[in-house]
Amino acid sequence: MNARSVADQSTRFRATRNRYRRSVVLPSATPADLAPVPDHNLYAIVLVDVAGSASTTAQGRARMRRDLYDLMDGALDRRGLDLATFALNDTGDGLRLFVPFHRVRPTDIVDMFVLGFLAGLRQQRQYATEAARIRLRMAIDLGLVGPHLQGWIGDPLVRVARLVDAEPLRDVLRNDPGLDLAVVVSDEMYLSVVRPGDGYVPSEGFQPVVVRVKEFAARAWLLRPHAYWLCGSCTAAAA
Repeated sequence: MNARSVADQSTRFRATRNRYRRSVVLPSATPADLAPVPDHNLYAIVLVDVAGSASTTAQGRARMRRDLYDLMDGALDRRGLDLATFALNDTGDGLRLFVPFHRVRPTDIVDMFVLGFLAGLRQQRQYATEAARIRLRMAIDLGLVGPHLQGWIGDPLVRVARLVDAEPLRDVLRNDPGLDLAVVVSDEMYLSVVRPGDGYVPSEGFQPVVVRVKEFAARAWLLRPHAYWLCGSCTAAAA
């Protein structure tokens, strides 16, 4: 076989090999790439509102707002999260935080904010005068929401706004001046996340209430005063 025949045979072999390679379908994604894409519209909404803020001076309200931001930042920081990376609305005398479930497990939400705020409020009491003391109402809901124009849109935003204004929630602070935090969760949040009992704050610490605010009427779940101490590891979780 002469050199030209060898060269022609080599050329035909390379062409055949390349056609074979093109016919083979190789995996285009790793197992991680094939994992389900999280729904980035599913959020927990945490709304906190300062009780009695209208009775303070302008200087007092400014200090209250700084402390409120510190409390929210501290609750997230205890879990290694940065407040600056979350969507946050300032409501004037409160804050509304959007927590996407692809970043935080649903079962961590109540623990993170109830226990985190309790720890922060205890610290705030150590340096604040009685006039500067913060007492909060907190409402937590979940559902599909999304950005819209200059804000957000979704049914959970309406629900959580009504929950934080609920009379049963206000009564908790009225009836016990020693309490710093009153908490209510929506029926959806309780049934889907709290009742299974995977968190530090136990489901039996909540009691059902009927919330009627304006045209809104629904069942919700009120955290019984001092019920957060029913769980054995609450102190460690909040520390």
